[in-house]
Amino acid sequence: MAEGVRNSVTGPPAAALSALVQAAALLEPDGRAVLLPDSPAALAALTGVHCGELDIAERVLDRALATGVGGPLMTRRHRLLQAWIRMVRGHTVAAAECLARATADGRPLESRDLLFATALQLGIARRNSDLGALQRGWGQALEALVRHPVDLFTLQPLGELAIAGARLGDLTRLEPYLREGRLLLGRLGDPALWSTPLHWSGLHAAILTEEPAVADEHVTALLAAAAHSRYAAVVAAAAVRWVEVLRGEVDPVRVEAAARGLHDAGLCWDGARLAGQAAIRTSDRRAMTCSPCNRWANSPSRAPGWAT
Repeated sequence: MAEGVRNSVTGPPAAALSALVQAAALLEPDGRAVLLPDSPAALAALTGVHCGELDIAERVLDRALATGVGGPLMTRRHRLLQAWIRMVRGHTVAAAECLARATADGRPLESRDLLFATALQLGIARRNSDLGALQRGWGQALEALVRHPVDLFTLQPLGELAIAGARLGDLTRLEPYLREGRLLLGRLGDPALWSTPLHWSGLHAAILTEEPAVADEHVTALLAAAAHSRYAAVVAAAAVRWVEVLRGEVDPVRVEAAARGLHDAGLCWDGARLAGQAAIRTSDRRAMTCSPCNRWANSPSRAPGWAT
């Protein structure tokens, strides 16, 4: 487990994921009796989300739940991470159902689980274009953020909260925590596996707050990390296309390639949204009605609205 975490910072993502999956497998025979601050299955799942290996992340969580690794406390954590993966894929109904199962026993959530649960609520609301739910959940999410320190394993909810805060015009309240996250990554040498998703979230927050210079900074950081993994390369290419689209530079072939890359990495909702924006913003009427971008824009996974 320790080797996997070290590899996630200093080595290739495949080595980190392999070590953590192996650690999870070693605990399966007698995992119910082991007291853990975190489970290797949870860390493997987070690593999988950070490098776009969502299928592996789901399978390791399924096995951990089947064997009861870590007892009731880890069961809740594993279910919350299952919900997170469904949300990342854009399957908001399934994510909401999984979140409900994770919290069905009515027991108070410890601080880490509360942070994930509130970020899930906001992430699902954002993908459903439910501004009312975003507003209702924002206060609880801020409280959850105050209760838990910023660490590598909470960068996913921190990034989701940043986009929600930008959508609600309240991003400045998150800035101390985002700064803390950036400082943490800086102390670790900006490991690409952990920093890439935070830059991806930062890009979309900057788009929502209409800060093109900040968006460009995130694109530059994503491009610098592109060689680290397939996932990093995919989001870097998509970031470039996204900024081009917002500036009215729409190349349907390149946009389709970027959108398909996101889809193949599990970011189906993001891929459909990129293609939808390209179809909306292109000045080429033929491209708007006939291009691959338009087929993506009208796919079932596309969520309505740009600002969401």
